[in-house]
Amino acid sequence: MGKKITQHNWMIHLPYLWLIIATLFLFFANGLHTVFIATWLAPIFLIRFLRLQPVLHGVIIALLVNVIVTIVTWRGMIPVPGPLYIIIAGLIGVLSFIPYVIDRLFWGRLNGFLSTLIFPCSWIISEYVNSLTNPYATWGSVIYTQMEGSLAFLQSLAITGIWGPVFLLTWFAAIINWIWESNFNWPMIKRGTLTYICIFLAVLFFGGLRLSVFHPVSGTVRIASIVSPFEWVLKTETSDSNELKELRMSTLSVQGELLHLTKQAVLGDADIVFWNEAAAPVFEEDEKSLVKKGSKLASELGIYLMMSLYTRPGNYPVKRLQNKVLMFNPHGKKEFEYTKARPVPGETIEKGDGELIHIDTPFGRIGTAICYDMDFPDLIRQAGKNDVDMMLVPADDWQEINPVHTYMASVRAIENGFSLVRSTKEGLSAAFDYQGRLLNALDDFETDKKIMYSDVPLKGVVTVYSRVGDLFAWMSITGLMILIGLIWKNRNKGQNR
Repeated sequence: MGKKITQHNWMIHLPYLWLIIATLFLFFANGLHTVFIATWLAPIFLIRFLRLQPVLHGVIIALLVNVIVTIVTWRGMIPVPGPLYIIIAGLIGVLSFIPYVIDRLFWGRLNGFLSTLIFPCSWIISEYVNSLTNPYATWGSVIYTQMEGSLAFLQSLAITGIWGPVFLLTWFAAIINWIWESNFNWPMIKRGTLTYICIFLAVLFFGGLRLSVFHPVSGTVRIASIVSPFEWVLKTETSDSNELKELRMSTLSVQGELLHLTKQAVLGDADIVFWNEAAAPVFEEDEKSLVKKGSKLASELGIYLMMSLYTRPGNYPVKRLQNKVLMFNPHGKKEFEYTKARPVPGETIEKGDGELIHIDTPFGRIGTAICYDMDFPDLIRQAGKNDVDMMLVPADDWQEINPVHTYMASVRAIENGFSLVRSTKEGLSAAFDYQGRLLNALDDFETDKKIMYSDVPLKGVVTVYSRVGDLFAWMSITGLMILIGLIWKNRNKGQNR
């Protein structure tokens, strides 16, 4: 009798063992410190816990855990103070939990292998809607936890965007739970298990083939990316004339140093030179003079020069700061001017029109976006649709998002078939080819060097994703609707018996 009571108590408390295991993995599944395999494992045990609990009881406990873990693991990555941070991180924790709720509500209402599709379809829908409506864009997507995993796995980005690999990752948790609930009965699980394994291996094979056979074979161009040795000096709303005069002198000093670094960069045989985001603080009345100097320097050195300006208008703060880049060709002609299209929430700058710009050069078709712009797949897909060969991306990060923010940008490169060079203040400057290979890197926190040289392929490639966009996400939406329809049909059949 005693043994039965002990065994019974063990079975009652067993679900909480799965919750404890899930929680441990969740701390490393996303956020500040990620371990890519933890992202695969955490959902397995969180699903298991929820399915072994009454719906409301399980959802409340698991949701509370998910919110607390999110608040802990995202600290520092979201640059807002105390209470507001807790609200934002807590909301992220709630939104990321929605697929678990959907899975729990429909669990047991659809039998067999098809039931495993509910969780990944729900996850894709949740992330997709979030990417279109959330001012933080794709931040929080589990795809960014996989950058230290297999590059072959990530090649599927070129076909489906982030949705394909994310589906495969989250489907794994549903498959394991289906196998678990089938008591590992091989005849019952054989077909479904082999289906998943074959799809997974096909994705890896495609990725490996793309990396080994279809790697970049064009020539290269040497690009110098410059990181300013100075902090921003325009973050003040002072109207005191003496302070403004001192501030203006500081900006002129910064501009002179950047032009000097540009001359140094050419000594390293660079054909293209560009600066980090907002590298050159400039008063509006001084902008014309700086632009003229940049134009003249590009002509004298015979280079393409992209200058990053942070312009303070005369009536600031009534009119917002301008975060923009200007591109000059080797003849000193201004090819384009681009203003940051997606300001970071809370960033008091003028918003651009959202139209990406590119130019044709002897070194391929070159485009640009500024830092946070790269977190928006729908915005950057313009570069893919326009067959841009390389993107020059000025950026400015901070310690807690280094180097993940740079690797997030490399996802856009694989998706759209362009090579990428990112010049990053207080973060990782890096160059990637269109398959996501790291060509060179320079961490601003670990070196005093301010110039990074990268030999970048001249030609990009056309990707499926650049043409079909978020088709896979819409297939997931359609798939979930079909599954819900089957559940409803089965329910009606049961009621009619």
